[in-house]
Amino acid sequence: MVGGSQGEGGTGTNGSGTQGNQQNLPNEKNPSWYKKQLDPLYAKLDAINAQIANAEAALSGDTRGSDSVSLNAYGMTATPGDQLKELQAQKQDVQDKIDALLDAARHNGVEPGELR
Repeated sequence: MVGGSQGEGGTGTNGSGTQGNQQNLPNEKNPSWYKKQLDPLYAKLDAINAQIANAEAALSGDTRGSDSVSLNAYGMTATPGDQLKELQAQKQDVQDKIDALLDAARHNGVEPGELR
């Protein structure tokens, strides 16, 4: 997933004046390509963080709010603690993917500000 120039050739739109220059770049040097990879990961991370907050609230006895912890999502024997551990593992997995992409971008000379 990181590196390589297969797939899309960096024709994303980022609203900046450098879009034309980025279209000719290989993926590993193209900020738009990294942004396309990172955006869904950041969205997934936000969703997992919300689920973690709900699970932590349920564990602390807070049953207010419209969101609830679904034990069925993890099988009949799952406890809120088990669900929290699974969500934390998912969060770490997504964060590791984000970190790998950011490291690859930095290694390939893409400035962090170009990825926002």
